[in-house]
Amino acid sequence: MSSPTEIEPFLPIELERIIFQLCAQSLPVFTPQLMRVARRVKEWVEPILYRVICIGLDYAAPSFPLFTPDSFASMMTRKSPDFLRSAVRHFMVEDGSEYPDRELLTTCTEIENIWLPFQNENYVPRIQVLPHRRLGTDFRQFLRLPLTCRALSGLTHLAFTESLTEIPRDYDAACAAFLALPKLTHLSFDGGFQFIQERVDRILESLPSLCVMVTFAYHIHDFIGIDHCTTSTDPRFVAYFPRPDFNLDWHAGARGGADYWTDAENFVAKRRAGEIDPLNYVCVCR
Repeated sequence: MSSPTEIEPFLPIELERIIFQLCAQSLPVFTPQLMRVARRVKEWVEPILYRVICIGLDYAAPSFPLFTPDSFASMMTRKSPDFLRSAVRHFMVEDGSEYPDRELLTTCTEIENIWLPFQNENYVPRIQVLPHRRLGTDFRQFLRLPLTCRALSGLTHLAFTESLTEIPRDYDAACAAFLALPKLTHLSFDGGFQFIQERVDRILESLPSLCVMVTFAYHIHDFIGIDHCTTSTDPRFVAYFPRPDFNLDWHAGARGGADYWTDAENFVAKRRAGEIDPLNYVCVCR
């Protein structure tokens, strides 16, 4: 019987490549089986297996591989830096544990979407050189990034991951910093709207290019008193009740599916079109 490397294509090579890549993107957990079909198929689909890396989670999204600290460390020793650099585009780490993830950030210099929901000054030199379009981090780590660095110059989506129970001392500095981002179109805060509502007007007025401003909502009492703010009529503001498992939401967005950003975009579009009461700014996750 012929070995996988000897199987000749029956379809035009470009069409064959598209078919196998679509299969791998739909069910990445089966990518290792596809890689056995032929050497050329392995070259096409193996990078898809590493396109999105989440470390430290106790579970994976359905049909997607799970990277544990051990499997991640093994991957870093087995895969060449050139392969990882060309493959990895999205990266999430659950907490600040000492996984070997900083090595990944040094190697994978083309990461576009990163979620680091904690502060660790050791990450700053590594993430400031990445070509971010999406960044999730806390205020203090954000302020350690120079405004002129590569990570911020092309940033379109910025999510602050702290649960605000009080105004951080550096909150105003963070506001001034993200107001200076040249390409920012999406901004979100993890709750605590009662502590930031007095600044919302300035943010929306100062960022006419901002498409969506999201505040995560967890309790209805978060919005007491908001009706007197201009946010109740500015269609770009969305109070979003998220799904219980945010990690799955982030993973879906990284794979090109719907996430809280797309939910908010659709909600804003409906407010602008008059399909939703213009005074309704509360969006419940799908």
